[in-house]
Amino acid sequence: MTHQTKALVVLFASLWLLAAVDDPLEYQLAVRDAGGAVPRDHITVARFRSLLRQLPATYIASAEELAARTIEAQDTLRAEGIEERLLTIMEGMLTLHTSKRQRYTTMVRAYARGRAMGMTQAEALNELQRFLDTVRP
Repeated sequence: MTHQTKALVVLFASLWLLAAVDDPLEYQLAVRDAGGAVPRDHITVARFRSLLRQLPATYIASAEELAARTIEAQDTLRAEGIEERLLTIMEGMLTLHTSKRQRYTTMVRAYARGRAMGMTQAEALNELQRFLDTVRP
């Protein structure tokens, strides 16, 4: 590879990284969930946008923290050999009902722990709901 070709590759990579930083959070999540680029008007972008707006009603977390902790949970599951989409994790967390806002970090980590112990998604969510039902005032 010539010096000029290397310079072009580095320039392209730098521009791509800069563009990724400016992308909205919901788009970044959709790209990660798809494992590659998706159209900006893709349905998953809209779904992530909706989830990032809805989840703070149930959980104490910013959109950025919701995204980071969901990615962390996905990485934990992958380390255990479990493939689960970010969308699936966030949608599951949205199904939990509580009278008091909970810390998303605590709940999504508990979910990932349950899944890593061999529970199905439904079982892990049911266990979390059972826990939430016992701590209601």
